[in-house]
Amino acid sequence: MENIKYIEIYGKVTCGYCAKAVDFLKAAGVEFMLSLVDQAPTRHAEIKKVTGYVTVPLILLHSKDGGLRLIGGYDNMVSFFRTEYGVVFKDSPKISIDTDEPLGEAIEVDDALLEQCAGEE
Repeated sequence: MENIKYIEIYGKVTCGYCAKAVDFLKAAGVEFMLSLVDQAPTRHAEIKKVTGYVTVPLILLHSKDGGLRLIGGYDNMVSFFRTEYGVVFKDSPKISIDTDEPLGEAIEVDDALLEQCAGEE
């Protein structure tokens, strides 16, 4: 996992698979950034249009060499880490989120990032 700079997760506060993705990355010791699209519907629409993904989580890998790779959803991420790095993660119990506080810091995604994602299709 030495080439991974960080993983970016687009998710929603009420999404169980988003919470599982966060658990997975924490357990694997991988740095990640969570962007909550239910707090930014315009950005969510743009990401859906560019990537073709209509569900969350939407997971992107940012590599140390500046590359960007669309991983997909939770199952795609688990498969990727198992295949590429031999990481196996048993599903955590269902997580219930009972808070109005954001789970992570939302970030702004610029047009260059969207164009780069589109090139990954």
